[in-house]
Amino acid sequence: MKALLAAAVAIIAALLVSLALAGTAGAAGVTITIPAGDTATLGAEWGNSSTGNCPTDSLTWGYTVAGGPQTAVASGGGCTAAGQATIGPYSSTETLKIFLTDANCGATFYSDGTPVDHTAGVQQGAGWSVSIMDCDGTQYTNTQREPDAIGDGNVNVSITFTAPSSPPSATITQPASSGGTYSV
Repeated sequence: MKALLAAAVAIIAALLVSLALAGTAGAAGVTITIPAGDTATLGAEWGNSSTGNCPTDSLTWGYTVAGGPQTAVASGGGCTAAGQATIGPYSSTETLKIFLTDANCGATFYSDGTPVDHTAGVQQGAGWSVSIMDCDGTQYTNTQREPDAIGDGNVNVSITFTAPSSPPSATITQPASSGGTYSV
């Protein structure tokens, strides 16, 4: 009986660990949402100089919102800053995808793991860190290739959300017969 109980506890512990790792390196892409009313700030770097992962091919990164068109933020490579963008606010919660296009193989990889997973992402507080790998020539065009860790992609994007600075307000004016104006 003790052995059966220990095995059940081990299985439950493994399930909890796998749930805790969802959205981290090794996950099949990530789903990022911009909360209604928030502004999203995206900042990126090409590669990771501390690991020697400095891409030399022609890369472009950017984003899409709610399945809309791609918006390119920067093109380049090496181990340098890769630009930033501020988007929003939107009146409703919207889905955000980060993309990386590799001109050498003609493929585009998205943060949600499509068409082939080249992504590692993790939610950090009120934001996200997303790393995406390129094709490495043409070797990984149709094959999964995830970064070893967050921050070790060919592009590494941090996303922070900023809520509106003040709550919305309204003034309600009652007809003259009711006697006044009220502010909320």
